[in-house]
Amino acid sequence: MRKIVSILALCIIFIFVYGCENAEMLQLEPGMQALESGNNDKAIEIFKKCVDNEGETGYLSSACSFLLGKSYYENEQYKDAINYFKKSYDVGRKATEKGYKVDPMHVTYGTIDYWLGMAYYKNKQYKEAILNFNEALKRAVENPRSEFYKKWGKWAGIPNVKFWMKHYVPLYPPKSACFFWLGNAYKEDGQYEEAIKAYQEAIKLNSESAGYYNELAIAYTKLKEYDKAIIAVNKAIEIRPNDWYPYAIYARIFEAQNKIDQAIEKWKKVIELIPNETTPYFNLSNLYLRKEDYATNIALLKKAQDISPRNHQIPIAIADSYMHLGRFDDAIASLNRAIEVSGIIGIEIGLIQISEDYPVVSAVNESGKRAGIEAGDRIIKINGQPTKGWDGSKISQNIRGAEGTQVTLTIERKGIDKPIEKTIIRERIMGIDAAYSLGLRSLIYALKGDFNKANQDAEKAYSLDPSSRAAKEAISFSYIISSSPLTKGGKLEEAIKILSTEKDNHFARMLESLVYSKMGDLKKSFDTYTSIPDEYLSSKSVFRQYFKNAVLESLTPYIEDKKGEAKSLEAKGQYKDALKEYAELLKIADDKEAKEIRKHVAMLIKVRPDIAQLPEEARKHVMRARAATKEGKFEDAVKEYKEAIKIAPFFPGLYKDIALNYGDKGLKDFKHAIMNLQIYLELYPDAPDAREAKDQIYRWEFMMEKGGK
Repeated sequence: MRKIVSILALCIIFIFVYGCENAEMLQLEPGMQALESGNNDKAIEIFKKCVDNEGETGYLSSACSFLLGKSYYENEQYKDAINYFKKSYDVGRKATEKGYKVDPMHVTYGTIDYWLGMAYYKNKQYKEAILNFNEALKRAVENPRSEFYKKWGKWAGIPNVKFWMKHYVPLYPPKSACFFWLGNAYKEDGQYEEAIKAYQEAIKLNSESAGYYNELAIAYTKLKEYDKAIIAVNKAIEIRPNDWYPYAIYARIFEAQNKIDQAIEKWKKVIELIPNETTPYFNLSNLYLRKEDYATNIALLKKAQDISPRNHQIPIAIADSYMHLGRFDDAIASLNRAIEVSGIIGIEIGLIQISEDYPVVSAVNESGKRAGIEAGDRIIKINGQPTKGWDGSKISQNIRGAEGTQVTLTIERKGIDKPIEKTIIRERIMGIDAAYSLGLRSLIYALKGDFNKANQDAEKAYSLDPSSRAAKEAISFSYIISSSPLTKGGKLEEAIKILSTEKDNHFARMLESLVYSKMGDLKKSFDTYTSIPDEYLSSKSVFRQYFKNAVLESLTPYIEDKKGEAKSLEAKGQYKDALKEYAELLKIADDKEAKEIRKHVAMLIKVRPDIAQLPEEARKHVMRARAATKEGKFEDAVKEYKEAIKIAPFFPGLYKDIALNYGDKGLKDFKHAIMNLQIYLELYPDAPDAREAKDQIYRWEFMMEKGGK
């Protein structure tokens, strides 16, 4: 009997306590409905009031802060989300310390730590995200829903428990998700080994998530562990064979290994799976550009253009390939299309701001002045419609329309008693996006000899967007053309300033070289030109070759002086100094000239072996390269050998060593392996292993025929 009474007493207490809390819990229902339906602004409004009402001691104080943080998170306001998630945590902690009773369900299973970690991650604060995901893992379980039901299922009929089940339980993170996002945070922070460990833990808990394997593959790729990356991405494909994403990762894995043909096949598969998305077309296009297969690239991009005819980037990319083929008229036609689709039809009168609920002209451009608009004009109507309360979007919507049609503005102007009307014709307006197209078109016009159009496009492009790469190149080339030879300062100096802002831009270096030549500083021109990678200079692009030939022509006097100096030093028996001059000439020589220089130097070295000793600085790079080769880091080894070759370009052994790193036991880049072993033989034709080297070239040629690089 006592047992029954005790149970009844407990039930009465439970019902009383939770019955009191039910009313409070139900206050959250409208906010939760707004949040779950995607009406984030409404959710924010409701939970803000809840936070204000609850203070720091109310039963829902911590919960309201958490839910406000979640609303901000869904609204992509991550800094606000972080602040309220932290507040929720702090309010709950203080309440516990002071003995206040607060709703505990949003902190269960590491929920706050997880969502705070997610907010930090989205805000690109990866170290903070790592800390919070690790905290979440201390309390997270893999199946929070079933764990919750085990504990609370018997009370499922009580309203607040029903509320928790409906609204809170979906927010509880599975432990595998905590590991997964921890891995993502490590990956974004560059801690790839730790990322891999986290992904592996996630996979142990949930081996059926393709996403876990995808990110694991990416992390392995970052560490250049390509075989493991392929195993992971194959598993993702096995789980979701019709998902495009793992095939895109597969393509990136091949790209990282410079296996362009295999990467191309994977991007084709991606396009097959998502044929109406243009991004994969651009990714595939980049590979065709690397192969310099411009015709195939144009055909590919035209398919993308059919899918997205208003995408101005596509005709720009098509024009780029036409430029490389030397089909300049076709390039101009494609750029004309890019300019057309990047523009808008409307009126352009100046800068408009909202003031006291009306659009007000704060600054007037030339078009506005011609239309009789003045700064300070308040636009009270557009085409007869009152503008009070309009935002920028609605204003733009009403001033746009068909080209050649009219827009009537009703204006209030200080000093004039009655409103006045101004009728303006809608015309095509170039947006900032047109700057790149205008820049490219300017360069083409210049190559075609139409310097007036070239200059007009360059100036327009640069005025629209002075940060545009093509605009900077175009205005700089315009300055080169219009400046007199041997001019110091002026437009040429301005061109140097503009081009210097373009880092890692090989074409900008080409233009800089032309500027220095025109200034008469041929040494600076030579040094700038020879800093451009051989891969860029050896391109078969008609466009690039035009500028390359222009630079070489401008450097002719300098090159002839170098040749004369080398022969003079050689005649005097100053062979080491002569070698320095030949090394300079080698930097700018084409394949035929380079072969002749090496053949001549090989004869000098045969007579005077002492002049081709390996300098200490070059030796340091060789030791580093050999260490990298031993560790199987062939790309790193190649980089070190290239640095050594810059210092000692006539030391034969360097070319043999770099060839072996390119070869079948290294990068399997047989083209570069053959090229470097041939240079070895040019510099050391009587090498003891010359026969073996020639046979190795034959083997690599056979491997290339079988489909190697």
